[in-house]
Amino acid sequence: MQALLIKMAVFAVMMVLGFWFTKKGILGDAFIKGGSFLVANVFLSGTVINSVLNFPEGMTNAEMLKILWVSIFYTAVSYLFAEIIGIFLKGDKQQNAVIKLSIACTNIAMVGIPVAKELYGTAGAFCVSVACIPFNIFLCSWGVWWLIKSKGEGKFRLSLPVPLFASVAALIICLLHLKLPAVLTEVFSTAAGATVPVSMLIIGCQLAKAPLKEAFSSAKVWMTCFLRLIATPVVVLLLMKLIGADAALTGSMVICAACPTAVVVTMFSVQYGGDPLLASETTMLTTVLSLATIPLITLILL
Repeated sequence: MQALLIKMAVFAVMMVLGFWFTKKGILGDAFIKGGSFLVANVFLSGTVINSVLNFPEGMTNAEMLKILWVSIFYTAVSYLFAEIIGIFLKGDKQQNAVIKLSIACTNIAMVGIPVAKELYGTAGAFCVSVACIPFNIFLCSWGVWWLIKSKGEGKFRLSLPVPLFASVAALIICLLHLKLPAVLTEVFSTAAGATVPVSMLIIGCQLAKAPLKEAFSSAKVWMTCFLRLIATPVVVLLLMKLIGADAALTGSMVICAACPTAVVVTMFSVQYGGDPLLASETTMLTTVLSLATIPLITLILL
């Protein structure tokens, strides 16, 4: 759990720096727009490919496909749960789209992997890494559609963000057990490493543009936090038990469901529509609260 606490501390420091730099006029709208483009396309692509490069020794394709199918099921359940919640949401459509995406989309790469490794070792970490593939496919299709639709565009517009292709590449790497050249491995590792600092700086910038009291007094933000951190893990656990997934795979998917809102929700809100400020507030608060809720979930449910 020490690794998780260190990760959370890094998140907090980078958010504070982004907040302070914006207040001082060093960062602004140009950084938010450009940085969001880089995170949503380049850095996130590096993250998903980098996450599957450490294929466990001795694991067969049949075992890997089982993990993949269960992670697809978990991701689909998360989005369906958010879609059902969306039926009851009233008011601003762009805010509602962000709420749904904040419930469905979790920070599995930066929080889920170290927690799963702590509890289940390398096998658990790999399960969560494989879940990054459907994570990106659903985010870049269903999630992007929520955001685009919230702007009032009546017609479906196909969107093919770069991470969608990265997810396909990651799947091929897994199935073929490909070993990439050292240079490419380092490139993907470096791109993945840039995701957190740049994302948290952008979130800090967004928070600097509005009173912080709003994040802690908004009923929508607190409702989203409860659904994201408490309700979704419980739903996922029940469904994992229903399909008979083994303990390590069940635990790994529950950990994914218990993670805070993914930082890319804010980036995608800037890129495709939605309310970036609400996304930043939700990401910040779920990240802080998850310091308490993740240990609680693992203690009670697992």
